[in-house]
Amino acid sequence: MTYRLGIDVGSAHTAWATISRDGAEQSSIDGATVESVVAVANGRLLAGADVANTDPSDVQHVTREFVQQLGDPAPRIVGGTPYGVESLIGHLVSSILGTARERNSAEPGAVVLVHDDGLDDYRTGLLTEAARLAGVPLANLVLVSRSDARAATDDPAMDIPAGLELAAGASLVGWALRPDVAAVLPPPTAAGGTLGVATGVPTGAATAAARGALLGATPLGHAA
Repeated sequence: MTYRLGIDVGSAHTAWATISRDGAEQSSIDGATVESVVAVANGRLLAGADVANTDPSDVQHVTREFVQQLGDPAPRIVGGTPYGVESLIGHLVSSILGTARERNSAEPGAVVLVHDDGLDDYRTGLLTEAARLAGVPLANLVLVSRSDARAATDDPAMDIPAGLELAAGASLVGWALRPDVAAVLPPPTAAGGTLGVATGVPTGAATAAARGALLGATPLGHAA
């Protein structure tokens, strides 16, 4: 199964959700909520669930409440080292990406970051930089506003675990904007070629497509 990863980075907690689909169009949801935290352990900077899963006696310089400072020129000092907030968010995204890779045994077809409505170009650029630092190929990165992520799940038939609504909506938008190539290939021409491959759809159409993509989806789990 292939999947899309949606991440809603919050000031205190960050929610993530994956929506996987197989060739029969069956969907399943997985995801969790992790603390938006970074810390130093054994000389390494850890973030999110990696901090929680480390022996507390090894954890030092725990840092929280940095997400809302995205765009501030002053760096955050963690363990004596200055970091831009986008770098700290990048470590958080990297931790989540590692969990998604482990659970799905594959790379996501898209990583979709949720941002506040009306976020300025400077800060959306910093979110893009955070994803790049996390190792996300920019061709697979999508940014989506909170209202658009919420609209993608505006259907009572969708069975989404509590707390993962925006992250799941982002994942659905990822499916609409970054579909599997095989799913969008048109019928071959008489000469054996193809008529073209869809590479994207307008935002309104993406939201409409996302709303229907999860009907009948089966939740796999929701770990706090």
